[in-house]
Amino acid sequence: MMDDSNSLNNLVSALYESISFGPGEKPDWNRFRELFINEALLLPPSGVSRGKSKAMNIDEYISFASSMIERNTELREKGFAEIEINRIVEKFGSIAHIFSIYHSFFATEGENQIHRGVNSIQAVEISSGWRISSFLWEIEDEKEKIPEKYLP
Repeated sequence: MMDDSNSLNNLVSALYESISFGPGEKPDWNRFRELFINEALLLPPSGVSRGKSKAMNIDEYISFASSMIERNTELREKGFAEIEINRIVEKFGSIAHIFSIYHSFFATEGENQIHRGVNSIQAVEISSGWRISSFLWEIEDEKEKIPEKYLP
């Protein structure tokens, strides 16, 4: 396995790999956890968190996402994958902002899109390499389309 923290590219690739899983499997929560600083905050969109956008720490998010997967038969049976389709990086010294445009799909159905959206990732380089300090995302819908300037 590559060193997930030695570059921003590896960090983002590892993020997508850790949350993707095959039928009957689960995300790689241990790998996911290692990508973040201990104090990191994650903020899912309000539609995912049932209308209540709430910042979560790593353990709260893992519990939330695991529960969502457990309740969703289709996710459990088909698996889930998310891939990056474009990236915009702004970096200065040991801080970086990554705007990562993605689409997600059921792992058993090729790349037939479930949805697409934007991951906003703030990263910091510490002594052990690059880590995520905050992670926010928004899912595209009919009212809120991803601007063309962010698409490949």
